[in-house]
This record gives sequence, structure tokens and C-alpha cells, in this order.
Amino acid sequence: MFDATEMTERFTRGLAEFSELCLASARDLVARQVAAENAAEAASCAAALHKVGRSLRQSMALEARLRRDRDAARREAQAELVVADEKRRKHRRAQVEAAVGRLIWTEAESEQIAEGLMGELDDLLNEELLTEAFGEEPLETHIARLLDRLGVIVSPAPAEERRRSSA
Repeated sequence: MFDATEMTERFTRGLAEFSELCLASARDLVARQVAAENAAEAASCAAALHKVGRSLRQSMALEARLRRDRDAARREAQAELVVADEKRRKHRRAQVEAAVGRLIWTEAESEQIAEGLMGELDDLLNEELLTEAFGEEPLETHIARLLDRLGVIVSPAPAEERRRSSA
């Protein structure tokens, strides 16, 4: 399977090594140019130094670009994770609010009590959204915990009542 991160790291290491070789070669060419016995030899070293310098600059620029691209890809991946987590958390909040809300409206003795409990539920969910662990527990556990905190006691469903009475 293609791994862009591994390839980028390998290319970056290769470019860094090539840059070091170019730098060593440039130092050697400068020393040869200084030690040249005639103008032709000095000019030849200068021309070679120019070519090595160009390769060195291109290698450094490409290495910097690869690092910038890698960092940008990491930032983008992190941003995608944040967006996905926010979406997951909003979805969980909606699930819990719908399920607990239905039970509140079913079990509340009056509309006024139900509205008060819905306000409390909203406050609890907003509070829980601030925690990192929000939505990591099973949905049923989350619903049961909130019902308990709200003091809502759920009557057994009619089907459950029939099973109990026939047993």
C-alpha cells in the first residue's frame, strides 16, 4: 500500500544528505579554486561551483517544500479529526436529547414539569459537551445516567407489563 508519509520522510532524508554532499563538494571546489595555478583552472572550478551551488539551492528549496507540505497535511488531517469529533458530539447530543426528551414528556405529571426538566436536560447536555469524554459511553448508559440525574422514573412499557403479568 502507498504510504505518502513514509515516502516524504525518505525523500526528505535523501535531500538532506544530498545537500550535505553538495556543500562538501562546494567547499572542495572553493579550495581548488583558491589553489588553482592558472586562470583557466580557477574558471573551471568557479563554473563547477556555480553548478553545485544551484543543485544545493534547489535541494534545500525542495526539502523545505516537502516539510511545508507534510506539515500542511498534518494540520489538515488534525482539522478533519476535529470536525469529525464535533459532528459525532452533535449527533450524540441530538440522540440523547430526543430519547430523554420523549421520556420526559411521557412521564412528566404536567407540561410545566416537563418544560422545566427539558431546560435542565439542556443545561446538563451543555455541561457534558465541555468534557472530552462526551459521547464515549454507550447511548443507553448515557440516557440512563441523565434520567437518573433529572430524577425521571420511567414506567415499564406496556409490552413489558404484559410479560410480567403473564409470568
